[in-house]
Amino acid sequence: MSAVTHWLKTELHVWRETTVADGSGGFTVSYVDQGSAMFKADQSSAAEALVAAQSEASHTHNIYAEPDADVERNDRLAASGINPNTGKPYYRIISTTTPSTAIYLKSVAERVESG
Repeated sequence: MSAVTHWLKTELHVWRETTVADGSGGFTVSYVDQGSAMFKADQSSAAEALVAAQSEASHTHNIYAEPDADVERNDRLAASGINPNTGKPYYRIISTTTPSTAIYLKSVAERVESG
């Protein structure tokens, strides 16, 4: 049990991008469920959102997990029963980092609710 386990109260499924040939020389992109893990999602601070906006990104949430969680850039995190291929809301992972002493994994994310 890591130092952050007691904070991780939300179960989310990790969806990873895959590409499949469409038979016409192109491909289609879809997301495949990689399983679930426990997370903690916090809204980003005003300063974090401002820095992201200055580089034309959207940083709405910081999402924390165990340091060995299998979460990568461009993954989607969604609650049970929500498929990010067809439904919303979900979180789109922008980047992931761990501190020098790996006690948690921090993901910068954008919450996608429409569109």
